Amino acid sequence: MKHIVRKFFSIGAFEEEEQWLNQMAAKGMILTGVGFCKYFFEEGTPGEYVYRLELLKNWPSHTESIAYISFLEDMGIEQVGSHLRWVYFRRKSTEGAFDIFSDIDSRISHYQRITRFSFVMSAMMAILAVVFFGEAGNFIFNHNPWIQSGFHDSFGYSIIFLAYGVMFTLFAALFPFVTRPIRASLRALLRERQIRE
Repeated sequence: MKHIVRKFFSIGAFEEEEQWLNQMAAKGMILTGVGFCKYFFEEGTPGEYVYRLELLKNWPSHTESIAYISFLEDMGIEQVGSHLRWVYFRRKSTEGAFDIFSDIDSRISHYQRITRFSFVMSAMMAILAVVFFGEAGNFIFNHNPWIQSGFHDSFGYSIIFLAYGVMFTLFAALFPFVTRPIRASLRALLRERQIRE
């Protein structure tokens, strides 16, 4: 039987998402696909699979990513699905422990990719906020609503642009906030690597 579960995880909570997927697998819910805040499951054998997530350097359709995923498949690791640059992997639990990041350097690299991705998304949201605030200002300051017959149109557009500006400002602030645990883990891993050296 197929099930669709809608659930939200922030970019900074990928380890919680991974843990949740493994808890679902332990109950016999086998992940078969993913979408935005949407997970597709089929009922199966409890504990059959172990799941891992990774933010790739490039989009999954990039030749480098295709080669990397093919390499993992040769090791018995199956790609279940992807969303943006996030890829969902699984391997049968009978094949032993499953960890994509076998050493501290690969884990650091992954956390750095997540941090960079977060800052790029934050910068894009900030740029969109500036654009929408600028357009709102354009309607407010470049139209004389008391003279022009289109007062309601100008006022309405300025409110819409202001609302989008506020929304994108909140998104821009949200990305660095939700990745704080990742940045803290990254700092700890960097310290650990420095001690080892």
